[in-house]
Amino acid sequence: MYRLNLTIKFMKKILLLLAVLLINVSALSAQTKVEQIAKDNFGAWGAHIGYTGWGTALGVHGDFVFNQFRGRAGADLIFGYSHFGLGLNVDMHYVFELPVEGLAIYPIAGLNAVIGGYHYDYAAFHFGVNIGAGIEYDFGNGWMIYADGKYDLNIVGYPGYYRSYFGFSKKF
Repeated sequence: MYRLNLTIKFMKKILLLLAVLLINVSALSAQTKVEQIAKDNFGAWGAHIGYTGWGTALGVHGDFVFNQFRGRAGADLIFGYSHFGLGLNVDMHYVFELPVEGLAIYPIAGLNAVIGGYHYDYAAFHFGVNIGAGIEYDFGNGWMIYADGKYDLNIVGYPGYYRSYFGFSKKF
């Protein structure tokens, strides 16, 4: 039992050290990425496909820079076995560039709303908060792809659960 406790304490120290190193490396590389994005006056349009707790989502989005953070505003057409609706969302994320050129990760925080019909026989509404994470790859020449996942914290209406998207953006 004593050895198990020592092993657990040692593993905690290693994990803490790795977390501190990751945060330091990420912060340094993110600073360069944010400066580059802000310098380029980043804005983009794109499309995405995904899955929500209600069904498949097809949508469009616009990306923008707000100080040191990037935002994404999108609209989705959501359809499933018993649901059809229009979803709107606005998310903010801070981009952390990884050592592989063009590859980055980001945490997500934002708001979403869905207006539609549930079981096709009555109107339904949802408003919630998104939290999640994503990964993107910038090919250069203004093209990038991304994948992200969000957990939906319900505030008003029926529960939303989660969302996952795969999409592309073209910078302008």
